[in-house]
Amino acid sequence: MLRQPDFEAVRPVEHPLHHRGRRPVTPGLAEEARRRFGALLATRYSCTEAGIGLGTAFDDPEEDAIESVGRPHASVELSVRDADDRPS
Repeated sequence: MLRQPDFEAVRPVEHPLHHRGRRPVTPGLAEEARRRFGALLATRYSCTEAGIGLGTAFDDPEEDAIESVGRPHASVELSVRDADDRPS
């Protein structure tokens, strides 16, 4: 949507909040979306079946939503493991 040549002429009404999910977003695209939509950004990382996982909140520091996938949801236990399933 942001790459459409006429985006500025027909852009949607500004929304105060924007939720980003589905696949990773580059920091550059996140910054551009925030600027051009005039919106706060929250990022999520989870599987469709669970609906919860990692995420940022709309009131987190701007760089958290742009540079990370956030923190685990309160009901999620998270660990980083190597290829042999050992904690890293």
